[in-house]
Amino acid sequence: MENSPKRRKYRDNPYNINYNESNNTYIVVFNFNSKEEKVNISKEVYDVFNRSELTDIKQMNERDRHYDNNEMTEEFIYRNSVVKNETVEDIVEKKMMSEKLQKAINMLSENQKRRLLKYYFQNKTLEEIAKEEGVSFQAVHMGIERSLLKLKEILKNLKI
Repeated sequence: MENSPKRRKYRDNPYNINYNESNNTYIVVFNFNSKEEKVNISKEVYDVFNRSELTDIKQMNERDRHYDNNEMTEEFIYRNSVVKNETVEDIVEKKMMSEKLQKAINMLSENQKRRLLKYYFQNKTLEEIAKEEGVSFQAVHMGIERSLLKLKEILKNLKI
């Protein structure tokens, strides 16, 4: 008895992978005459094709979730594909904001700066930071929350 994963595929997918109960794996392809041909493949090759199909399915499902077919108009596609150029004013404003933020961060204690750097720029979890510093998760969490409040207050005083 032949088993085959029943999956949706891109319509231009040129192959089907199959396996049967005797652990034989094969790929079904169509030759230039549109005639079906079976080619035996190893379990490793089967696994590669299988992972590839699963990745395709994931991408199709994600696309379906995020883009309703009604939204796929030329305007929608153009609007979401065009790279928006920044103006000189935008670049200067970002640079100024970055400098003010850096100045505000430098006004924090060393402990607060270190934790913010680890959490936001090194993408470490609160648990990882707590383990590295030998403190509790709650201490790190509260420290970062206080640091953010202090940053907001500093930025407000700098009239940002």
